[in-house]
Amino acid sequence: MGPSGSGKSTLLNLIGGLDRPSSGEIEVAGQRIDIMGDGALARWRANNVGFIFQMYNLLPVLTRRAQCRAAAAADAALARRARASASRRR
Repeated sequence: MGPSGSGKSTLLNLIGGLDRPSSGEIEVAGQRIDIMGDGALARWRANNVGFIFQMYNLLPVLTRRAQCRAAAAADAALARRARASASRRR
C-alpha cells in the first residue's frame, strides 16, 4: 500500500518481467530476469508468474475464479498447440 505514484505498479511490473529496468539488476527466485532475452523472459513468465489485472482483459460475466480457470485453459491449449507444432517439425 502506498500513495499514487509511489511505484507500486512499477515494482510489480519489474518483478513480473513486464518492464525492464533502466539500470540495476532484477533477480527473482535466484534467476536474473533483467538479462533474459524476450523469448526466455516470456517462457519464464509463463512458468513462474500469474497476473490478475485490476481492470483489463476480464470477461464481465465471469467470477474471479472462472477468470483464472479460463486463463489456465487457454494456456493449456496454447501449450498443446506448441507441442503439436514442434512434433510436426521433427
